[in-house]
Amino acid sequence: MNRPLLIYIGGSFPQLAGIRAALDVGLDVLLTDRSADAPGAVVAPHFERLDATDEAGFLALAERLESDPTVQPVGVYALEDYAAVTAARVAERLSLTHPPVDAVVRSVSKHLASIAWEQAGLPIPPTRVLSGDEVGEGPAYPLVVKPSRSWSSQGITRLDDPAGLELAIAHARRFSDHVLLQSHLAGNVINVDGLFVEDRFIVTGFFDRANHRDVAFHTGRIYLPAELSEAQRVSLAACVEGAARAIGIDAGPITADLIIVDERHYLLELSTHLHSVHQTALRDGSCRPLQAWFAYLGGDDGWRRYLDGPPPTSHSGMHVIPPVQRATVRPESVEAVRGLPGIRDIDIRYRPGGSGVIWGVAESREALVALFDRAAELIEFEPARDECEA
Repeated sequence: MNRPLLIYIGGSFPQLAGIRAALDVGLDVLLTDRSADAPGAVVAPHFERLDATDEAGFLALAERLESDPTVQPVGVYALEDYAAVTAARVAERLSLTHPPVDAVVRSVSKHLASIAWEQAGLPIPPTRVLSGDEVGEGPAYPLVVKPSRSWSSQGITRLDDPAGLELAIAHARRFSDHVLLQSHLAGNVINVDGLFVEDRFIVTGFFDRANHRDVAFHTGRIYLPAELSEAQRVSLAACVEGAARAIGIDAGPITADLIIVDERHYLLELSTHLHSVHQTALRDGSCRPLQAWFAYLGGDDGWRRYLDGPPPTSHSGMHVIPPVQRATVRPESVEAVRGLPGIRDIDIRYRPGGSGVIWGVAESREALVALFDRAAELIEFEPARDECEA
């Protein structure tokens, strides 16, 4: 390793485009993942098996890199929220450009972020924070009960009335000491991606995110670009920049979840990574926002060129195949989907209760919706092998 080195945390299939973005701009890449057979390990020049939550292991890695004169670490990138604090601590240890650790802690702690946003006068759903063993009513029903720190919608319950509130709070406390009671808002969920570079905020993408029809609090489809007016884009961008600065985020990639209800938007969450690297790369030909950020970290004064030029006219999207208990996706049906014009990638977990993702590109939102509708019709499930043998 003698080129500028990026530490990339997480090597799942959707991260391949991010790893390639770093390589494309001339960085060396050290990939870490808890799985020895992570797909990204085939693409990254260097690999270390490390769980993203193993802060001690990562700090030992940082110390080793720091003492090696042949290595020049320039940055750390982690896609998932559970790896965000680890990435920040490694960057701090190596004196690399990255948001401060305390700011990243606020970003992954929903109660801290909501308090900061409310104090800054930013729009959030009506929220009450419970700490310790505290119990109490929320602002209004329907109500969402969720832990302050959890991933992949773990520990979240929706309630239409007070029945079950104590159980929902206890369930959320399995994941976090602090629990949020937040009014449930029905509207359009939007993700806004952007970069903070030299104290300037640059919006890089707007995504429409549709919840799954049958699985609560799980994404069903994501579309890029979002269908928004220019006025909405300007307003959302300003809100996201303000939200990031309110919790101390001032460097690197971010994504924010917002919901639009009756022409008003509300902040839900903010993370220190981009929303969908793979989906962005399918539409753009490469993940240009990450290329720009990685080029900047590598000392390339011309990093802005990766963001120049008109946006693509095509539409990209992802369709989520929800898990079915005691069943697996039938491989033959996946091959039928793969043959549809416009389908670009498929990632299936072939195990009982496993889920999957289908990515596609089309010339219009309508064509993309029709493509995913057809793909959903073709996907079939079969009983898991152990169920067949029972």
